Amino acid sequence: MLQFDIKDLRVFTAVALAGSITQAAEYVHLSPSAASDRLADLERRIGTRLFIRGPRGMRLNEAGEVFAQAAKRILCETDSLETQLSHYAHACEKRLRVFANYNAATTFLPARVGRFLSSHPDVQIDVIQCSSPDIVKRVAAAEGDIGITAYEGLHPQLEFLPFANDRLVGLVPKGHPLAGRTSIAFSELFPYSYVGVGPYSPMQEFLYRRAEEEGRTIRPRIIASSHDAVILLVQQGAGVSVLPSGVVTRHEGIVELPLQENWSLRHLRICRRKDRTTNSREQNALIEGFVAALLDP
Repeated sequence: MLQFDIKDLRVFTAVALAGSITQAAEYVHLSPSAASDRLADLERRIGTRLFIRGPRGMRLNEAGEVFAQAAKRILCETDSLETQLSHYAHACEKRLRVFANYNAATTFLPARVGRFLSSHPDVQIDVIQCSSPDIVKRVAAAEGDIGITAYEGLHPQLEFLPFANDRLVGLVPKGHPLAGRTSIAFSELFPYSYVGVGPYSPMQEFLYRRAEEEGRTIRPRIIASSHDAVILLVQQGAGVSVLPSGVVTRHEGIVELPLQENWSLRHLRICRRKDRTTNSREQNALIEGFVAALLDP
């Protein structure tokens, strides 16, 4: 029987993304030796190696690829369970659960959520980052009260309201060979060292899938823990990256290049359940007030 805990999966996933135990240890707040011991113990208990270790770092072998897919599902289910149980643990509080994709969570929500909370000091808001398709599924399943998603389709249980538009842009340092361009194709970034966001970023997973559709694999030179860290690394010449335009417009030393692909333009929408009869009158009033605050720029 396989035996591992959630911390094991987080260490494994961080190493898979970073390609380095030293970098991965920073993301999961362990020392490199502790992270290495956990990974070695995990491989021992599973009964097989999960990585190919080389002078340029670590990459998943065939068994590791299989384990990585399962680890992602388990971590996603764990996050979902924590979110659902928190509703009961804090049932007496005024609480909203908001699922948002990376663009919304980092660009549009902070100011509007902050304004709402300043006038509602007794309310708690949980903002959980997910991929846009997962947001629709989880709000429809009543795991959250509100979703902010770039999903373009419809759902029979949900209503959608236009929220905001944003664009994913390529980032290069001043003086870079691409810096003089007015726009670029995503694939033009592939030859250069890439700075990723991680270790758990729905947006980064989205970009990995877009690269795979073009027959390429993005293997970041370094994975930063926030968009601010990504911007600083690009400024210093560590590589190139892709971020929402809203988080980079006020930074010096960065050249912002619109991507030419249609998927780079993101039409964000608010989604919520059509049937809200299972909510209390107070909860529905709270949701209505929050949606109004979101729609007020």
